[in-house]
Amino acid sequence: MRAKGDVAAFSAGDLAGLAHKECDEGIATLSGFLAAVAGRTPVIVEIKSRFDGDVRLAARALAAIADYAGPVGLKTFDPRVLACLRAQGASRPLGLVAEACYETGEWLELAPQQRAALRELRHFPDTRPDFLSWNVNDLPHAVPMLCRAGIGMPVMTWTVRSPEDRSRAELWADQIVFEGFEA
Repeated sequence: MRAKGDVAAFSAGDLAGLAHKECDEGIATLSGFLAAVAGRTPVIVEIKSRFDGDVRLAARALAAIADYAGPVGLKTFDPRVLACLRAQGASRPLGLVAEACYETGEWLELAPQQRAALRELRHFPDTRPDFLSWNVNDLPHAVPMLCRAGIGMPVMTWTVRSPEDRSRAELWADQIVFEGFEA
């Protein structure tokens, strides 16, 4: 079954009945996915947001990983989501997904002040991320360099899609998010 619309409009049961765009399998719940992984490899979960203050998905993700015995971390672009996770006492690593420029595409839906705050990491004292996930196309850059070398924060980079991206990532990051080639 195929569907259109906002994912939030569907129940977990509805989503499980929908085929993923790349295969015939349904969309797993986070709990179901973690049960299948069963701690065999570290998992980083990106929490999506509309930057509208709605943190329900963050709270549900935190609940889903609460009893998971394997290594798992959460990351997000949205500082309010990250602050919420921190305030709720998340005991797993929390990461900030960021990039150098917020002046194109969907970012233009945010107010200029919000984009400037993201670009300048004004939220850092409130969010206190454990790791940074930075756009590979923006490397090298002062922010990930200072996080990594200055305060010892691990830096992940996304999305590595070519051997050239990988070569750049190896110089400036500790880990990569990749797709479309054999890493």
